[in-house]
Amino acid sequence: MKIMKLKKLFWALGLISIILAGCNSNQTSESTQANSKSASTETKLDFPKKSINLIVPFAAGGSTDTVGRAIAESAQKYIGKSMVVVNRAGASGTIGASETANAAGDGYTVGLVTGTTLTMQPLVKQLNYNMDDFKFISSVVYNPLLLVVDGKSKINSVQDLINESKGKTLKVGHPGVGTVNDLAHTAFFNAAGIKTSNVPFKANNESIAAIIGGHIDIAAVHPMESAEYIKNGQLKVLGIFTPERLDLFPDVPTIAEELEKAGIDFEFKDHDFSAWYYLAVPKDTPDEIVTYLQENMKKVLADPDFKKNAETLKMTVKAIEGEEIKTQLNGMKEVNQKMIDKFGVGKQ
Repeated sequence: MKIMKLKKLFWALGLISIILAGCNSNQTSESTQANSKSASTETKLDFPKKSINLIVPFAAGGSTDTVGRAIAESAQKYIGKSMVVVNRAGASGTIGASETANAAGDGYTVGLVTGTTLTMQPLVKQLNYNMDDFKFISSVVYNPLLLVVDGKSKINSVQDLINESKGKTLKVGHPGVGTVNDLAHTAFFNAAGIKTSNVPFKANNESIAAIIGGHIDIAAVHPMESAEYIKNGQLKVLGIFTPERLDLFPDVPTIAEELEKAGIDFEFKDHDFSAWYYLAVPKDTPDEIVTYLQENMKKVLADPDFKKNAETLKMTVKAIEGEEIKTQLNGMKEVNQKMIDKFGVGKQ
């Protein structure tokens, strides 16, 4: 009897142990899940809480402003808050770039910066920023340059331009000293032996209006501002500042082609004078915010509405990130330094 009672006691104790073990296991599982949920809540990025300012370093109505507004229009559906375009025109884009570089690194200030504001202006001016003062989200679009004259002009080619300009000084419009337009002008007019007088404007659309109005003779401008004027005959294209012809304008020869016809070997025939646009934030912006913006800007650039808008505006979408951007910018910087050493460009 004693043995039977002992067996029953051991059996009861074993059953209790199993029940307790199960309870402890459930408690541990629930505790782990609770901790996991808590950790997930703690690491969730609480951004953005308000609208984001997009600083555009040129005047409203120009190509850079057009790019900025197209980005802002598509961005809201992905970042959850509005993106407000803030124009900070002047000093060849350096005022806006400086404001971006020196803003609080909280993700609420994003700058639309151009290649020349990062790789040309710091070489010729005392500025309170350089390339290392930014973290780059992505490139956005690039804009080639077209050399245009008035649509009523009797000049139909670069050879005509060279012939007609002998003994004259052409008035050339551009959106600021040291801009990509200024670089293209300097390389071309020096190669062609044409004397010029620079007439600075705040944006390319002002140069176009000045050509049509008869106030200047010629300018290098972007397709997004000039395409409609070219189509309706108010502007005439002489060449494009790219190493090869573009699908956008398949019948337009490159500047190098035109100079070769005139018996001139263009030293910069392999350089693309197109304007590149990048989205950047101050260098102390947290990496997790930069990553968040990168992920959502990819969605913006792939957005059907943005693509349609880009096509309508004659924008060429080009998205690169990280080290590829720095490599590209360093290449631009080398060519720009060569232009400075050879022609003194940007020092006017």
